[in-house]
This record gives sequence, C-alpha cells and structure tokens, in this order.
Amino acid sequence: MVSKSPNFGGSTVASERSQCVVFKDAISAPLRLSFGVPQGSVLGPTLLNIHINNISKACHTSNVSLYADYTEMHSSSKDIDLAEHNVNEDLRSVRHWFHRNGLICNTKKTETMVIASQNALKTTRDINIFYGNSILKQQKHFKYLGVVVDESLSWNNHVSYVASRVYPKLKLLNRISFFLGPAILLKIYKVTILPILDYGCTVWGFCSKKNSDFLERLQNKAMRIILRTNHLTCT
Repeated sequence: MVSKSPNFGGSTVASERSQCVVFKDAISAPLRLSFGVPQGSVLGPTLLNIHINNISKACHTSNVSLYADYTEMHSSSKDIDLAEHNVNEDLRSVRHWFHRNGLICNTKKTETMVIASQNALKTTRDINIFYGNSILKQQKHFKYLGVVVDESLSWNNHVSYVASRVYPKLKLLNRISFFLGPAILLKIYKVTILPILDYGCTVWGFCSKKNSDFLERLQNKAMRIILRTNHLTCT
C-alpha cells in the first residue's frame, strides 16, 4: 500500500502530517510533508480550485475550463497550424505557471484531440502538442466529466458507453421482475437506469437519429420488463 497524493501538489502547508509506504510486513520510515493537501480531504477540492483559479491568466489565445482537478484548454481556428501554434505557446506559459506555483502536470493523463466535421477530419493532419519535451498523445475520443467526447461530436462512443452501463442493469431488472411489482420496478428503473440515460443529455442529446432510436429501444426494453409484456408489444 502506497499513500497517494493528488494530481496537482499544492503549496498549502500541511500541519504535522507525514507519509510512509507499507508493503506486507515492512514499513518505511515516515517522511514529513511540508506542503500539499491530503487526498480525500473535504477541503481538498476547494483549496485546489483556489490555488489554480488564475491559471487562465497564463493563456493568451486559448480558453480554459476548470472543474475540480480537470483542466481543459481549447483553441478554435480554421487553420490547424494556427490552432496548434496557439495551444503550444499557451502550454509553455502554463508550464512556467505550474513551476512558479509548485505544481506538477501529469503528462500521462494529459491528452489532445482535434474536433471538426467528419469531412474536415479526412484532410486534417495530426497535431503535435508539446508539454516541455514530451509530445502529448492525440486521441479520437476521451471521457470528460462522465461524457465521452469524440472528434466529430457524433456521440457514437458515448452512446456505446451508456449502453454498456445500462445492459447489466436491464438484466438485473429482468431477473428481479418475477418477485417485484411494476411500481417497485419502476422506482428501481428511475434510480438505477434513468440517471445514466439522462446524464449530460443537454450536451449529447442532439445525437444522430440512429443513436437516439437505439437509446429509445433500451428504454422500451426496460418498460416491457417493468410492465411484464413481450417483445411484440407496441410501444
């Protein structure tokens, strides 16, 4: 067991705290912590937000969005070379800002992505975004605050992700439907399945008709289980 620290090490002084490494029966000597916020603390997210709140001042052309320890930078341009240049320049400033404020960027968890239409992506080259001497990995999709964003905003990956979470719960709902009434089953559906379908829908809700119809079929399946009807019942 190794004690962990947050992705960003803040400069808030920790009073009389130490950490050590425990492996089986061996315990290392304790090491006193001179700065940082204990992981899992109630004040941790608030203190972190206060500490990194002015990171946007380090960016001159890119926009910055902050949520807890998620930091997202984006630059918009019809010219891929210009967008790449803007982000790289701002990342240099951000790297210096991190250094001045006693923070470390976890480059293994830092990724880049180009968002454009499907036609534009066919003719758009890969981008080279650097943090120091490290080139950041470019992704075609990534999960941001529980929503899977893809490079063409088709939301295909997010719908697949939603289905992968809903299917096991539908199987469980079907299994217990032989012992519980429709009213109880409906409550279970609203607590366990509906929140998954609703989460972030204001962002990805304008997906393709194919994806929308697919999600509707999942809901229809849930309703057939709750109402104990067969698959031929008209919705």
